[in-house]
Amino acid sequence: MRVDVNGVGIEYEVTGEGRPVVLLHGFPDSGRLWRHQVPALADAGFKVIVPDLRGYGRSDKPAEVAAYTMDLLVGDVLAVLGDAGAERAHIVGHDWGAGVAWATALMAAERVERLVALSVGHRATFFADGFEQYEKSWYMLLFQFSEIAEEWLSGNNWANFRAWATTPTSMRRSPNWRQTAH
Repeated sequence: MRVDVNGVGIEYEVTGEGRPVVLLHGFPDSGRLWRHQVPALADAGFKVIVPDLRGYGRSDKPAEVAAYTMDLLVGDVLAVLGDAGAERAHIVGHDWGAGVAWATALMAAERVERLVALSVGHRATFFADGFEQYEKSWYMLLFQFSEIAEEWLSGNNWANFRAWATTPTSMRRSPNWRQTAH
């Protein structure tokens, strides 16, 4: 399915019937991230709505940075909800999708039945945690510079990407690695 949001096409899939749940993927994923959760949720009686966020997957990818403001991303989620016939929904977000989920709950609380944020807390806690959190989130800065991240990650036959995307063994040994890893 596809909905047009002020000239930007947002692709999404709907599986099942019942109470709506929207699954928002993170960076650098697409809605395919949720492929294992969708059948389980549909079997549990949910109408599972999975968009490719603006700039990802099969959705349009506007070139302008200004086309990715949080109010526009929330507008995309609301347009998908409307197009799918869902007045209210459970909103689940992972990584970047968690940020969009938080913003959707803040900007359109009446449309959100429940909020689930995975891997990313509310942005106020991000800023409150100081340098240690910034140090763990260094990659966010990397992606602010055009083509730098792409060059670095794809270099040396994608070795940097593999290293970046893998949780270090030393952190996995820690009983709190899930809290301390990005």
